[in-house]
Amino acid sequence: MMSFFNCILWGVYGLRGDLIQVWVTNFLGAFITFIFITIFLIYCSEVKIITSLIYNIISLALIVIIFYISYALFNNDIVGDAATIFNILMYAAPGEKIYKVFQTQKYDLIPIVSSICGLATASCWCIYGIYRKNGNLILPNALGIFFAILQIIVWFIFYKIKQNKEKNIDIPDNEEISEKINEVKD
Repeated sequence: MMSFFNCILWGVYGLRGDLIQVWVTNFLGAFITFIFITIFLIYCSEVKIITSLIYNIISLALIVIIFYISYALFNNDIVGDAATIFNILMYAAPGEKIYKVFQTQKYDLIPIVSSICGLATASCWCIYGIYRKNGNLILPNALGIFFAILQIIVWFIFYKIKQNKEKNIDIPDNEEISEKINEVKD
């Protein structure tokens, strides 16, 4: 849902600021996110579906309200600031997973492909922001680059730790197993 909100706000920002790439990309992103949410709801249990439907209906209403209020009432700087905040929150959201990785030492809690794609996306948008001299595009995407790199580093650290642990496991040979069996028999 954070991605959906993020795309809607950036779409409005791009629409009001004559940034064609920004609004086209983000309205397309909102559509794709909507499809993802729909697929998620199709495969959920009934309790989760009801809860998710209520949440999504409320969220959709909020999105429509945010869209119309931001487009009609606020200037584009305020919309850009709101979009920047949502974008930072979206990029920072995996921080919880990084924390859980440190607690559990399970590196697979961080989706590495998603982190790499996030790095690529944030890098492209940051470069575009620099090209357009647009701080609302530069700031959140520079932070997105930082968060993506942090996720990738944490993933590799705990991946290596797990690999080293697996390599250092002592597997007893047949003689040791026979000795242990004999000890138990005695």
